[in-house]
Amino acid sequence: MAKTEIFELIKIARFCIPIIITIGLLFLLPKSWAFKYKTLLSVIVVWIATVLFTIHIYNPAGIEMGLEQGMDSPEMHFDNNSSSVSILTGWVTPLFTCFIFYLGKIATLIFKAKKCKQ
Repeated sequence: MAKTEIFELIKIARFCIPIIITIGLLFLLPKSWAFKYKTLLSVIVVWIATVLFTIHIYNPAGIEMGLEQGMDSPEMHFDNNSSSVSILTGWVTPLFTCFIFYLGKIATLIFKAKKCKQ
């Protein structure tokens, strides 16, 4: 498998892994916890995981892909700038995922309540 193909898979994983981890945490955390605590913990854990994924997997794979393609100094494209983007915006995807998760949960409860009335 070429390094370009590996980098493409890592780019997809960079988007999918935060969503999967967030949903997993929302299901695995105790049901007795209030949703705000579950959301807060999920967002913080996934934010840290996103930053670590960017630093230790995405950036090195991007550098290797750049070297394979013959880019001039690929280190300049995959350095602390992409890490800082993860630090600044890494909380958005898990928070949006929590929002969609709770909307789905509310919709399910409303649907069940209407079904019980009938």
